[in-house]
Parts: sequence; structure tokens; C-alpha cells
Amino acid sequence: PSGGPWGDTNIDKAFIEILSKVLSDVSGNDLYIEIWKKNPIACMDLLKNLRKNKMEFDDIGDNKFIGIKFPSNFESEIDQLMTIDNFHDKVFNFKIDEYSECFEYDQEDSMFSMKCIVWKKYLYDPLIDKVIQHLKTLPTKDVLSDFDYMYLVGGYTMTPYYQK
Repeated sequence: PSGGPWGDTNIDKAFIEILSKVLSDVSGNDLYIEIWKKNPIACMDLLKNLRKNKMEFDDIGDNKFIGIKFPSNFESEIDQLMTIDNFHDKVFNFKIDEYSECFEYDQEDSMFSMKCIVWKKYLYDPLIDKVIQHLKTLPTKDVLSDFDYMYLVGGYTMTPYYQK
């Protein structure tokens, strides 16, 4: 099971959306899709690294950076499409909504980093808000009107941020 509309695979999708915007070229072509077509293993390796971060995510302060290690095969694909130096510059200048200076790329460590505020606002909070809204509707249903506790299991419900 994927957790449906509240599952942590939605965090993967939100991350890919952000990365796709960073990777888009001047013509607006999504270079992430190009990498996926050419080397899906590289993209899966990247998502594997993202999953490690997802399970440990916590609010460490809005301006602190949290990094995701780019696998060497993914970084090689970027280098072929736009060069790592160009990618570094794009990341540095990338802005999402009103948030600028929220992204970094450390070439030496192959680390793509986003500020904690971006993780919260774009990856976690939209899903957590959906879960909260759904849970608020449950006591109104006859079969679920008389309960004291509810347990949420799986995926990102185990993260320190979600549990808060």
C-alpha cells in the first residue's frame, strides 16, 4: 500500500516537483524527466537517499539546511545535461514562491540541500494538514463516534516532525 492521498510517496512527488523546477532548462524542459528516461536507476537511487532523510526529518529551525546526497550516477547525468557548475549556479539562484536562498548544492559532497522551511511547507505540512482534516471528520461518522485513541501507522508517521 502507498498510504493513498496521505502516504509518504507524496513527499517523493513534491521533492521531484521542486527538483524538476531546479533542473528545468531555459526552454522550460524538465531535465529530471530526461534523466528518468535515460537512467531510471539513477533516479531511484536518489529517491532511496531521500527516503533516509524523510524518516529522520524534524524541525531543526527554518533556516537550517537539510541535505540529500546525490548518487554519483545521478550527478553524472546532470553533468552531461547541464554541467555540475551550471547546476550549482541554478540551485543557488533558485527561488520557490517567496523563498529565496533556500537551496544549496555542495559539489564536493554531492549534497543537494533545502532549508527546513522548504521541507515543512512543501513536503510535509500539506500532507499532515490533509491527515488532520480527515481525522476531524471521523468522529462524525456513527461507527467511529465513540473512541478514545487512534493510531496512525506507517511511513512518515514515524518521523519526529510528524509525531509532534
